[in-house]
Amino acid sequence: MTSPAPRRAVLFDMDDTLLLTREVKWDHHRFVAREHYGIELDDQTLRAHWGEPFDEMIGNLYRHSAPVDEMRAVNKACAHRYPKAVVPGAVEVVTSLMDAGLLVGVVTSTNTDMALADLDRCGLPVDRLCLVHGADVTGHHKPDPRVFDRALEFLRGLNVTEVTYVGDAVMDDQAAAGAELGFIAVTTGLFDASRFEGRAVVDDITDVLPLLLGDRA
Repeated sequence: MTSPAPRRAVLFDMDDTLLLTREVKWDHHRFVAREHYGIELDDQTLRAHWGEPFDEMIGNLYRHSAPVDEMRAVNKACAHRYPKAVVPGAVEVVTSLMDAGLLVGVVTSTNTDMALADLDRCGLPVDRLCLVHGADVTGHHKPDPRVFDRALEFLRGLNVTEVTYVGDAVMDDQAAAGAELGFIAVTTGLFDASRFEGRAVVDDITDVLPLLLGDRA
């Protein structure tokens, strides 16, 4: 019996990689903090906690002014006013990779149910993703490379031998390096190209296709 052919996979960060998130959600957090807890959030504070697991982040931003379930509910109640939007070209990139035979998944710091809802609403082909892991699933947080443990275990079972992570943050790069994954940086978040020394860096998500597919892009 012949062994199955090795496969390749691409894992994406979600926020500010596939979805435009930071600006609208900073406004969202400012509104909740001001209207419900009397807190004025500045950019420095938002930047310091941006990218933390959701429950941890809102606790820090809202200064633990209420139980986490209550803070989460207050945040969710007005989330419809501050919807994330898809990064132009992201749907086409994900679809092209899948059509070329690569497995595609998402590993994000957002809780999984929220991530699935946002990805689906923004038109990403959720039903074709091989996995979506949020902070509540991984049990760890970037830059800890163990955020990828469950994803990599799953992918090994599918005979995947090469995995690349695509993200916009330095902690994405650090986590990928610790897990010995390939990494491509997109400068659609808080960090410019100078923060990703020695890594492939693109300004537009569509530019990952030639890097990942070569002549097939």
